[in-house]
Amino acid sequence: MTTEKQADILSHIVNPRQEDAFALLDELGLAGPPSREQVLQNIESKLLLPPTGFPEHLLSTYQIAWDHELSVPSLLSFEPSPPPTSVSFIRAGLEGRIVGYSETPNKRNTTGLTSTSINRAPAPAQNFVRGKSGYVPFLPGGLDDIVAPSKSGEDSVNSKLLRKVAPGLSRGIRLPGEEEDDVLDLNIDETGEGVEEPLEEQANGITLDDEVVSTEQQSGIDELLPTTRKHLKPVKAQPRHNRKANIQKRDWAHVINVNQPLANFHELVPEMAHKYPFELDTFQKQAVYHLELGDSVFVAAHTSAGKTVVAEYAIALAEKHMTRAIYTSPIKALSNQKFRDFKQTFSSSSVGILTGDVQINPEATCLVMTTEILRSMLYKGADLIRDVEFVIFDEVHYVNDAERGVVWEEVIIMLPDHVNIILLSATVPNTKEFADWVGRTKKKDIYVISTIQRPVPLEHYLYAGRDKFKIVDAKRSFIGQGRRRSAATQTRQRT
Repeated sequence: MTTEKQADILSHIVNPRQEDAFALLDELGLAGPPSREQVLQNIESKLLLPPTGFPEHLLSTYQIAWDHELSVPSLLSFEPSPPPTSVSFIRAGLEGRIVGYSETPNKRNTTGLTSTSINRAPAPAQNFVRGKSGYVPFLPGGLDDIVAPSKSGEDSVNSKLLRKVAPGLSRGIRLPGEEEDDVLDLNIDETGEGVEEPLEEQANGITLDDEVVSTEQQSGIDELLPTTRKHLKPVKAQPRHNRKANIQKRDWAHVINVNQPLANFHELVPEMAHKYPFELDTFQKQAVYHLELGDSVFVAAHTSAGKTVVAEYAIALAEKHMTRAIYTSPIKALSNQKFRDFKQTFSSSSVGILTGDVQINPEATCLVMTTEILRSMLYKGADLIRDVEFVIFDEVHYVNDAERGVVWEEVIIMLPDHVNIILLSATVPNTKEFADWVGRTKKKDIYVISTIQRPVPLEHYLYAGRDKFKIVDAKRSFIGQGRRRSAATQTRQRT
């Protein structure tokens, strides 16, 4: 709107006239009720669309600034990095007289992001059970020492017990007055003086036994020497015999003889962590005895022999020691079944379950989970692993599975050194070889406990009509008479 038009409208407002009233109201948009489109446009612009700017009358309230004095030295100040070592004084006598000083390493504040030590600082509570993907796993048990200790402290420590050679360097700082013993000088004789040979003698002759031979004499000597090697007899090189070091292999797997009864079991284990209303079998007593000693066991018993008794005792022993026990299974349905069974055997507050979609009582003494969940906890450095004393692998023969067997291998390798391993299976043919691999990997003795025969006999029958006929007995022997009787019965029924 131009200035002239605004002045014209103001003059009509100040000096109103009857004939100009309708034109003035039309200019102001008040000649009649607004249309539907105008109402919708006003509502949309005022209420629905976000404002493009602040109201001008509120800018003084919104725009508030504080003036700060800029100090350049404050921008350049920074905290120095913590020193790796510190100097401590050595005192003697009752008065505490200082007789020397030594350099001691400072303790670092290790966390789950920087250290694999079991003594590192604990993580937040929300990462206690599952861990975190950015955390470092705990150091697996059975690994050799990463840093080998030095044979003597003379290479890295001087007379004042201060480190002289930094890690990764071949020599240290050469202080004034110290000998350069780290550089070998080949031109130093026994007296310590350098031996300098004259350049002229080296060019005109050859020094032999302190006598100088001229070039003319040298050429005469060369004529007397043979020019061919026919008269020489070649000497055959003797074959070298590589002596192999006599390395004695240690047997990490120890097979327990279950034929010999453990008569003094109650003397060896006077106070059992969990009492049973029945007398334990020999293999169960052997397993309980070795669990009390803190050993790892491999119970390769037949189906229905009672392997769960060993798992229950390990859980009770962990509850007695105020530690934790983890029960792993290959199938989620089996985990749910064992969770219900263990809640009936122990209290409900002592048993929990961890699966991909269910997490019940994760602070319990016994945690039932699948092997994949335990692998995830180990890789993510969960602090719960610190409290674990026993890990029970039920149906450990799944290690032979083509697709999922690697999970059991990784879990066994990644377990820390303080965790005892309990292996349960009924279908492992080479029990000693498998236990020897586990023991060699973890540097632990594994005690193999097996059963001789199936306690509940497995027999096969054929039904013919309403009768049944045994065809395979408990000793796996085929019974031909039962097969013939069943065939005769079927023939009679047909006729």
